[in-house]
Amino acid sequence: AGKGAPDLEVHLEVETGLGRGGVLAADVGEAVDGLLAADGVVLKGVWSHLAAAGDAAIALGQDARFIEAVRRVRSSP
Repeated sequence: AGKGAPDLEVHLEVETGLGRGGVLAADVGEAVDGLLAADGVVLKGVWSHLAAAGDAAIALGQDARFIEAVRRVRSSP
């Protein structure tokens, strides 16, 4: 952002299985590093979509991938 311009608040989408977009869980650390290095960018949150919330097996797999992604975000400098 330019001098005096407000920060750009970013919510990072993590691809956990729906297949519509987002950063792959394995690439979250690199994506966060890039966001944090960008001038005027603030990471405000991390999110994902559930592909089949009614199917426990699928939802639990996605939940595990999301939790791993959040762990990577928290461990970024």
